[in-house]
Amino acid sequence: MTDMKKKKDTPSPDQDKAIHLNGTSLLVSAAAGSGKTFTLVERIVDSIISGRYNVDELLVVTFTNAAASEMKERVEKKLLEASKTHKELLQQLVRLPNASISTLHSFCQSLIRQNFTQLDLDPKFRLGGEQEIGLMKESVVEELFEEKYSEGNKDFLSFVQQYGSDRDDEELYAMILRLYEFSRSQPEPDKWLDGLSERFDVKDDTSLKDTPWYEEVCDDIRRVLRGAADKAEYLAQRSVENGCEPYKETLEEDKARTEKLIEMLENGTWDELQAGINVSFPRIKTIRGGDDVAKKEIKDGRDEIKDAYKKLKEFYFFASEEDIIEDLRAVRPFAETLCRTVKDFGKAFQRAKKKKSMLDFNDLEHYALQLLLEKDAATGRFTGRVTDTAQKLRQKYKEVMVDEYQDTNGVQEAILQCIQNGSNMFAVGDVKQSIYRFRLADPMLFLKKQEEALKHPDDMKALFLKENYRSRKEVLGVVNFLFSQFMIKPEMELDYDADAALYAKADYGNPPENSFDEAPAELVLVNMDDKNDDEEEDLEGLELEAHVIAKRLLELKEENRQVFDKETKQYRPICWRDMAVLMRSVSGKAQTIVEVLRSRGVPAYASLDAGYFEEVEVRLMLSLLAVIDNAHQDIPLAAVLHSPIVGMDAAELAELRAGSNDGDLYDALAVSDNKKAVKFREKLVDWRRISRRAGVPELLHTLYLDTGYYDYVGAQPGGILRQANLRMLSDRAFDYEKTSFRGLFRFLQFIRNMQKRKTDLSSARTLGENEDVVRIMSVHMSKGLEFPVVVIANIGKKFNTKDTSETLLMHRELGIGPYCTRTDGPLKWRYPTFARQAVSMRLMRECKAEEMRILYVAMTRAREKLIMTGNVGGLGKKVLKWCRVLQNSDAAIPGYVVMEANSWLDWIAPAVMRDEECGERLRGFADYAGGVTEFGYDSESLGTFSMSVSITPAVADKVTEQEHSAPEWEERIRKQLPLPETESGKAKKSILDWVYPFAIDTPSKFTVTEIKERVHAVHSDEQEEPLMLPGIVNKNEEQDFPMPDFMREPSEKSADTFTGADYGTLMHRVLEKIKDYPKGIESVEKSVDALAESGILTEEERQAVNISALNAFFESEIGKRMQKARAVYREQSFSMLVDASRFGYEKSRESENMIFLQGVVDLFFEEDDGNIVLVDYKTDRNTTPDSIRERYAVQLALYREAVERSTKKKVKECYIYRLSDHDAVKVETDIPVHVDSL
Repeated sequence: MTDMKKKKDTPSPDQDKAIHLNGTSLLVSAAAGSGKTFTLVERIVDSIISGRYNVDELLVVTFTNAAASEMKERVEKKLLEASKTHKELLQQLVRLPNASISTLHSFCQSLIRQNFTQLDLDPKFRLGGEQEIGLMKESVVEELFEEKYSEGNKDFLSFVQQYGSDRDDEELYAMILRLYEFSRSQPEPDKWLDGLSERFDVKDDTSLKDTPWYEEVCDDIRRVLRGAADKAEYLAQRSVENGCEPYKETLEEDKARTEKLIEMLENGTWDELQAGINVSFPRIKTIRGGDDVAKKEIKDGRDEIKDAYKKLKEFYFFASEEDIIEDLRAVRPFAETLCRTVKDFGKAFQRAKKKKSMLDFNDLEHYALQLLLEKDAATGRFTGRVTDTAQKLRQKYKEVMVDEYQDTNGVQEAILQCIQNGSNMFAVGDVKQSIYRFRLADPMLFLKKQEEALKHPDDMKALFLKENYRSRKEVLGVVNFLFSQFMIKPEMELDYDADAALYAKADYGNPPENSFDEAPAELVLVNMDDKNDDEEEDLEGLELEAHVIAKRLLELKEENRQVFDKETKQYRPICWRDMAVLMRSVSGKAQTIVEVLRSRGVPAYASLDAGYFEEVEVRLMLSLLAVIDNAHQDIPLAAVLHSPIVGMDAAELAELRAGSNDGDLYDALAVSDNKKAVKFREKLVDWRRISRRAGVPELLHTLYLDTGYYDYVGAQPGGILRQANLRMLSDRAFDYEKTSFRGLFRFLQFIRNMQKRKTDLSSARTLGENEDVVRIMSVHMSKGLEFPVVVIANIGKKFNTKDTSETLLMHRELGIGPYCTRTDGPLKWRYPTFARQAVSMRLMRECKAEEMRILYVAMTRAREKLIMTGNVGGLGKKVLKWCRVLQNSDAAIPGYVVMEANSWLDWIAPAVMRDEECGERLRGFADYAGGVTEFGYDSESLGTFSMSVSITPAVADKVTEQEHSAPEWEERIRKQLPLPETESGKAKKSILDWVYPFAIDTPSKFTVTEIKERVHAVHSDEQEEPLMLPGIVNKNEEQDFPMPDFMREPSEKSADTFTGADYGTLMHRVLEKIKDYPKGIESVEKSVDALAESGILTEEERQAVNISALNAFFESEIGKRMQKARAVYREQSFSMLVDASRFGYEKSRESENMIFLQGVVDLFFEEDDGNIVLVDYKTDRNTTPDSIRERYAVQLALYREAVERSTKKKVKECYIYRLSDHDAVKVETDIPVHVDSL
């Protein structure tokens, strides 16, 4: 077998050029799996070894902190290896921790801290958390609107009246915040905002052709008309093929009319175009007899041509040129007020952050840019000249390297241009993998720079890494075949040409017979038109698709398919963790797939980026918090009452509600004598008191303990995950209170705002990297990962084009796309402007281009096997529509077909159908009888296309008993039956009976109390064996576990009902919390009352406190010695290791066998002589000094040992203070503590 490791570590010719080419800036387009990180690291190490620069004279900018850490680790590993032969590199390893290898934000933060005096910033500034920044923005925008309302500015009031809602200003708030955030991706936000309103300054002699939106509109009109003309030509051909010749003449007239309009786009006027679009279509001729199916196909196709004209009429030609121009002028006051308000918000937001010495991530970029670019003193705008600070950085950094360059934005690009000197920039990325448009990444920056580099190679050279070291040639053949057809300019922003294609270089050695070598990719469609109405369950499309996925994955496992292990360089049987199911979005879908896969016996786990607030345990705790904040909320209160926390059933809730006709549910609860209601009311009072004096994290901790709900969910299925979710809620509250915001009400408001903005959190994750389960994740989460088998699911899902329908559209080049609002008295209406339609179409085009890049990322995650699945309704009509491309001889699918796509399937299916063999199943589904025109796909260089296509009816395979039945031996073990006396049975029995040979019975931990009970039992002849491990239950003994608080019947608790343990705990707590030394009964009573008032004691506990016992202690000799002591320590916990042999355990053969001992010392104090007196309180009744000495001597001896170890001082006296008898009993503790000797 070929040594893949050696091959991988040897650079390819393209990689070698990227590693060693110097003296010029380089832009490296590194395709998926081409060894981008390998090339970066090799270039760094090669440059250091060759002496071009030291490691700390390099700036490497990565996209994530994890990528930066990985880069540093790889560089360190390479330098360590090289230092074995180049000792001088040891100095570089010393410098490495100071190397500038980080994210751009980390670099900017470091730059700002070094130059804060130039920016008038507090040197102790901090980065605000996402939640704190979000709350601050909302607060600032609300205050800004209040301020502007009070000013009574007419322009602002008109703006609110025309574009706001009658209910509230939430829509305007969102508009301001979105435009502000969008503007911050520009190097000069205010300048960009000013330019937005200037676009609407349309002069009297201006025509539509002079506006910045006209070219975009014409491109779309041309694309739609081209599609209509080609469709008319296709239908004319189909009419001849199917015996419908009379239709041909009408269709040819349609084509001619449409092509005339396309010509008119170049030299005609808008009004002429409008007249041509509004023309009526002649009726198609009637044909008697013939093929009704063919006639319907042609008529339906012609209706699509009419619909295309109708769309253009409604979308663009809704008004004359004069009216459109007038609408643009009418919008200018709105644009000016909007941009002015956004700038005012920006200033107010900056003041609010400065007041708290806080920055956000956008500030890091813009403050860094201020340090690097000079500003004009008069205008405050950048001059384009770099500052002295930038010059120093240019001198410091011999090379500037940028990873994931395709994901940068305008302001980040400006920062990088300030630092590089024109010939020392090394930028690497892959624009085909730019999938972060929602984070305002601008892939056009990469494309424009690439075009410039190809035109002017003297300024910057463009290199292409095209060789793929990840996937099999079968997978790459599919990727190249598909994307070469539909990734085209200008629709998808770039062409998938020879430089963009992937070339297989991965060495998979000598594959065994059942590997994926030569295995075709798969396209599996679930035909929802075949759904069986008699199905017992009404399964949705995705659920039916999930059954198909589960069946296929089970088949791969049962076939014992062999996958190539990249670590061992050997083939091995496929595992579940080798498979992944990727989707465009997992929200609301992943759990469906997980449940279906698990029901079919496929272990699965979903990586979710949302859904946290929908978890039952989280919803319940938020409801409880809401009730504590305001109990007069029926829905949260009902949820809590019906939950295990209170335990009311439906009948009790109904009875509760019926018990009071007036008021809300809480009013009914307040007068109810139901025991559960009474107990809950009492608890609610306590929790409200805590919420007023403590933070939300402390309140949540109290709720978890008081209700026992944390333990309750831990005992449920998935308990570890549920408890992790509850801990996450506490962590979220803790993070919230680290901000300047406090209080339960504001925390709940913050959570509601998160839910309203749909910024949900991901649930807690408890999955390890090597868990053998099928991963279900979004494509975004999969970026950077790879799997032997990848299933791309739900490919028939429609694209999310919400960005094209927002109230205000925005684009970095075309500006804003507003509605034009008109009023007539109380009436108000709005309609889209010409600018809005242009921006909408550009956003639609960019949205679909990003969707295509996301599909590319998904497909290139597969190493050996690619499966694509989708559920489709109306499949017959769609297949007929896809057939339009079959007569096209061009290598690429027409742009209008690409733009008409509404799902990934609308791209994949037409491309597959163009293959004579692989597309036969789909063509046959539509009874397509026409031929398939050959097109120019270069299979020799791009790889052979091989894909099996199957269409399955929408019927879920029933889970058979065989699928789920366990083996016989497993069933016998489950039923505790003996295994059969066979060789197999004996082998399994020997495994089950195996005992770890080095096991010892020594517990790992004891408490001092347990030791004391052990000694007491030895003296009482109660036991002769060493103590059992704490928490271990003897299954042969009947256990009496205490019932959790939330399951106990409510009862009135008074001082008389306190148990001995309750009373002892209470008195210890009071003696700990009384910090002063009261004199006399009244003084003690006041101190205890103060504890009750502060919430430390409940009223019932206050009544149970023995005031006279406390007073006796403070007036006793030992109490007075404490009051005079140099230092006093109360309730001091300790931990120490002790030899297990002291407590009757044998030493381990391999170690000294230590026990971890824990305890809490009630009181010890240091007197003037420097020695310590130790006191332990006891509330035991009916004891004598001798009996209490005997019972507690070991306990005090261990306390003494712990205190002496920790303080390094001598304990001269030990006492037990008997609170019941008001006296101190001295205990001798000089003897060593050994259980066997006592």
